[in-house]
Amino acid sequence: MALKNALWKAALATTVDRFDASMADLFELDRDAYAWLSTKLPSEWSRSHFSSLPKCDILLNN
Repeated sequence: MALKNALWKAALATTVDRFDASMADLFELDRDAYAWLSTKLPSEWSRSHFSSLPKCDILLNN
C-alpha cells in the first residue's frame, strides 16, 4: 500500500520539486520500481511535467 501511495504522490505532484521529493521517497521504498519509472518520460505520466499550453488556439462557444 505504501508503494502505491508513493507512486500516486509522484503522479499527482504539481511541481517538479514535489515530483523529485516523491521520487526520492519511492527510491527508499522500492529501488526496482524507481528504476522502472525512471525509464519512462515524466511528461507521459506525472502532472508536474504536463504542458499547461492549450493544444488548440480556437475558442468556440455556442
